[in-house]
Amino acid sequence: METKPSIEDLQKKVHALERENIRFKLKERKLKESIELYRLLLEDTTDIISRLSSDGTVIYVSPAVFTVLGYEPRELIGANGFEPLIHPDDLPKVQLKIMEVLEKRHSYDRIEYRMLTKSGNYVWVESTGRLRPTANNNKIFEIISVTREITERKKLEESIKKSHTELEQRVKERTFELEKNNQELTAKTKELEDVNAALGVLLKRREKDKIGLEKIILSNVKYYIDPYIQKLKKNSLMDNQKNILNIVENNLNEIVSPMIQKLSTNFFNLTPREIQIANLIKIGKTTKEIAELEGLTAKTVEFHRDNLRKKLGLKNKKINLRTYLLSLK
Repeated sequence: METKPSIEDLQKKVHALERENIRFKLKERKLKESIELYRLLLEDTTDIISRLSSDGTVIYVSPAVFTVLGYEPRELIGANGFEPLIHPDDLPKVQLKIMEVLEKRHSYDRIEYRMLTKSGNYVWVESTGRLRPTANNNKIFEIISVTREITERKKLEESIKKSHTELEQRVKERTFELEKNNQELTAKTKELEDVNAALGVLLKRREKDKIGLEKIILSNVKYYIDPYIQKLKKNSLMDNQKNILNIVENNLNEIVSPMIQKLSTNFFNLTPREIQIANLIKIGKTTKEIAELEGLTAKTVEFHRDNLRKKLGLKNKKINLRTYLLSLK
């Protein structure tokens, strides 16, 4: 015989049902709050949130699509994806990205492309997405994507890129200009070095010519003037003539003394008589002719000729004395 529940048991069951009802109402309220919060977020966000089925049909699109593209959500829900709105140049990479997501079952990172607005203009957008299983079948997936307009950012990037390109061009032009100036400077430096080298050669030649001229002057004084001054001094002269001769001799010594200090010549160790005879030999006079001109014997002239060969380093050498004298500068 079945025992009827007591009043206490019934009261316990009633209390349990009431508590369960309270928990259910709390869950229902939280769910409504969550749905409301979700709805507010979807309506207030400036990003387009969309759901696409695995075959590409638009299941849901948030109200932000109107702000970004100018379409009401109802105009796009049920459409076969957003492909008609994607710029033809960008469509292949978007299709490839969706195929990868469906095949490999993974989310996709940021992808940038252009979408056509209802007014006929293209705007730049950036999308990220992920797969989620449908509520009815865990083996069937839908794509949840978040799309944000980035037109201003792209303009800024293009502006920065353009500025960077212009800056690179200016740097190239400036570099080319600096290289050109450097080449010109190098050429001018080389030219100045050449000019400096040429001036150095000219200065050396001038110094050499100066030394040669001093040698010639000194040699001429020794050859042509000094011997005859000595001859005049041996003659009977009046006091006035002697004074004039001394002045001439002193003046000549003043002129040639700096040259004597700077120059060395093979004739400095020769006596005036030897210099006089060397000069006569140099101009082609024979021993006999020299003896007659200087009032000497031929033997004396030969003696001086022999001394000349010794002092000039020609002794026992087959070198013509006159030829050697002519070679001296």
